[in-house]
Amino acid sequence: MSSILVLGAGELGTEVLKSLAAHASSKNTQISVLLRPSTINSTDPGKAADVAAIQALGITPVPGDIVQFSPAELAQLFAPYHTVISCTGFIAGPGTQMKIAQAALEGGVKRYFP
Repeated sequence: MSSILVLGAGELGTEVLKSLAAHASSKNTQISVLLRPSTINSTDPGKAADVAAIQALGITPVPGDIVQFSPAELAQLFAPYHTVISCTGFIAGPGTQMKIAQAALEGGVKRYFP
């Protein structure tokens, strides 16, 4: 089974998730998305609707925070996935893309798309 983790569900991430869900063989591909715990558990109607829409596509939300987590914590989180796709943009600040790439290497991710 192939497993894909998408980092972020903003404008870019949401479109990537929709495309993956539409083209993935549900029996052979597990798609997950990394979201902040505060987003997953939000009572804000807009955020709750966004999370519900993601789940309706058959995508599993995974709690995590690329800014707050260390590279080692991210590596542990990434390790079960065959592919990691970053859709974080530049909002996370300088050095974040390098931290994600380092975590993908340390986690043994086969395919990483920055």
